[in-house]
Amino acid sequence: MHELPSITRPLNYLEKRWLETLLKGQKNALKSKFKIGSFITAAIIGTLCTWLASRMPDSFWLFLVGTLAILSWSFILFVPYELYKIHKNNRRNISSIEGWINNGNVIVYPINALRIAKANEYDDEGDLFIVEYDPDKLIYLWDHDYNLRKRFPCLSFEIYEADFAKLTGRPINPLSEKIKPVEINKMAKWAYMTHPGLPGHMDTELGRFEEVVDKIINATIK
Repeated sequence: MHELPSITRPLNYLEKRWLETLLKGQKNALKSKFKIGSFITAAIIGTLCTWLASRMPDSFWLFLVGTLAILSWSFILFVPYELYKIHKNNRRNISSIEGWINNGNVIVYPINALRIAKANEYDDEGDLFIVEYDPDKLIYLWDHDYNLRKRFPCLSFEIYEADFAKLTGRPINPLSEKIKPVEINKMAKWAYMTHPGLPGHMDTELGRFEEVVDKIINATIK
């Protein structure tokens, strides 16, 4: 593996709009609070079901009432912690988004590809793109979340830094027309995935494009 060159550039108009929309959504989510009435209701149901279960003989109804009691008390015990984690994540996201907006910059990895191959999805693992961005220099891009299907693949594009891509749901900024890649059959890709050393998203390597494509095409299931 080798390091991909990156640059820091100003945010464009669309990127600012994405971040402003995200910031508004995250702040609204942070304001939302679980109503105390839900906890009171759960406590009443839990207390009542516990009392009833202690006085019922073994039966299907005992199982039903006991389960409802357990669910009610579990709700009271675990939901506050889950809400805390959600709010903590929201605050972290807000801090990141405000940082990009205030700085007015984003880190990207510019790519001017020579060739691109697409190993098609077999089940639900996503498409795999093999990009030759310099002679005998390759980068692997996985489309696990189906965010690359509209304007990718293209030869000229930018890869956003990981945190920006995760928050916006936009891993790539296409800069040229969509092209037809070298297609790799989904069955060959699936067989290739059974071999050790499967590349991850954004993994790079030194290697010949044709040899890597042929290796995937001719892979057999292990």
